[in-house]
Amino acid sequence: MGELRFDPATFRAQHPELCDTAKVRVPGLGDLPPTDGATPFDGELVLPMAQVKDPDTLPNMLKKGPEACGFYVSFRLSDRWGLFIKRPALVALKEEFARIILRALKGYTDPATGATKASVDELLERMYYGLALDFLSSHLRFHHAVDVAAAQVELDEGQARYAPYQDVYWREFANPPKDPRAIGNLEECLANFEAFRSFMNPNYTDAISKIVEGSLEERNSQEWKAFFIGGGGGGGVANMLSRQPPGYRDITKLCIRRTSVGSTNYVRVMYLPDAEARDQRTKEISSRIAGRPVEDTILPDVVPDPPIYFL
Repeated sequence: MGELRFDPATFRAQHPELCDTAKVRVPGLGDLPPTDGATPFDGELVLPMAQVKDPDTLPNMLKKGPEACGFYVSFRLSDRWGLFIKRPALVALKEEFARIILRALKGYTDPATGATKASVDELLERMYYGLALDFLSSHLRFHHAVDVAAAQVELDEGQARYAPYQDVYWREFANPPKDPRAIGNLEECLANFEAFRSFMNPNYTDAISKIVEGSLEERNSQEWKAFFIGGGGGGGVANMLSRQPPGYRDITKLCIRRTSVGSTNYVRVMYLPDAEARDQRTKEISSRIAGRPVEDTILPDVVPDPPIYFL
């Protein structure tokens, strides 16, 4: 499907028949959580110094997936719609990514060389924040893409699609398949795939490599660039995702798993996003949204970023 053909901000007012609040629910959560006090994201990659982390974030992610950190509110439900991210949870996720990255960095860097510690710390802090925010927003934006795809079919065909699709979503969510080869909830799996792929963004790999390249021998430098995100970093995040509920954890079914033996005979596990597997599942979810078989994905190629709010 091509670009967006309607304005989500006006959809609710123009098409109330497609916005039954008794049937449309918040993915992963159900009832609409309170959004009082939400503030728009201003684009600055710095959290308030006084902001403390929520110590329950990581345990809650094992129960709720990324929805423990934030949620997507459909444009069908409220005039204030979009991505809502909890600041205390974002701090906790940022620190977890820092732990994963610093564990991978161990043994590669020499603090006595390269940039000053203060400048490196500032750069890393912004990078951790960017990683955490991109990870969460990529997951939640996929829910928005599903919402948009359903709306475009509804406008083309004059028939409700999102509410019936969500009926299937919630049945699957409440009763995941017992077959371990099956995906527990397809939408949450694909949302986590997008989150994982955002973590594998090569721009982050390049940024981290710049930090340490002056401290590495050529052999180690190439090893770092080849395996950090796919191996140490990607493996750490994939392990975190694999312990989430059914559907969320099935992201590994859409990845290619590879192993590599390092210079110390340590076996690294690399998870690489499998574009072919993702495309196959995207076509499957498109058929569910449309309520009929489709030849290709109906998810839009381009979706303008939804509003982002902090709680």
